Order: sequence, then C-alpha cells, then structure tokens
Amino acid sequence: MLQEAVVDALGEDTTDADAAFRARAATSACLAAMHTALTRWAEDDGRTNLPN
Repeated sequence: MLQEAVVDALGEDTTDADAAFRARAATSACLAAMHTALTRWAEDDGRTNLPN
C-alpha cells in the first residue's frame, strides 16, 4: 500500500504507537490532498494547472 511505503520512507519509529499514528495521519492527509488535486485536474481534462 502506498501509505505504508511513504511511512516506511519517512523512517518513523513504528514501534512507538503515537509516532506511528502521527506518521500515518500525516501521510493520509498528503495523499488525500494529492488525490483531490489530481481528480480536479482530470475532471478538467488536464487544462487546469494544479495548485502549488
């Protein structure tokens, strides 16, 4: 799963439950934002610039 790959790449200590939660929550938020931006872009047939 992409989320777990990103969490692993962050190098967080996933044996610490709080650190693992924070890493997963931050990763989920970033992936959701990316999904939303790409969906908007695709719905406009790629004519709209993605936000910075």
